[in-house]
Amino acid sequence: VQWDDYLGYHAELPGKVDRTAKLTSFTKQMVTEMKKANNSVSFDLSHHNPYWAKKYFAADWEKWLVDRVFIQAYNEDNFQEELNYAKQYDGIGITDKQLHRLDELVNNSNIKSVLVFPLSGKPEETANRVKSSF
Repeated sequence: VQWDDYLGYHAELPGKVDRTAKLTSFTKQMVTEMKKANNSVSFDLSHHNPYWAKKYFAADWEKWLVDRVFIQAYNEDNFQEELNYAKQYDGIGITDKQLHRLDELVNNSNIKSVLVFPLSGKPEETANRVKSSF
């Protein structure tokens, strides 16, 4: 199961309600119940770094019991900053528009994994482009 950053997004919702505790409780319960049903299910999260996650997304994902965390680096303007966060977690998330960064990431011993998000909406095409990059 892979979640992305819209889980918990609240910046444009009306009202200034802090939904963090409820989202954390919901997510932990969902992970626990799904793993009871099928313990081989892995929960991976591609999300913003912890600062932005808490500021705009009510996403205290460090408490969600997920198996792997990929830090999103979809924005080229702050790519290096996000790369520093990714080194502390399970990997980095990039889009299919950033495949030019694959060599740099794969050859970086501090990056454990790379998750490629098919922003184009064409996952098979994206997978083929990734394969042809190597």
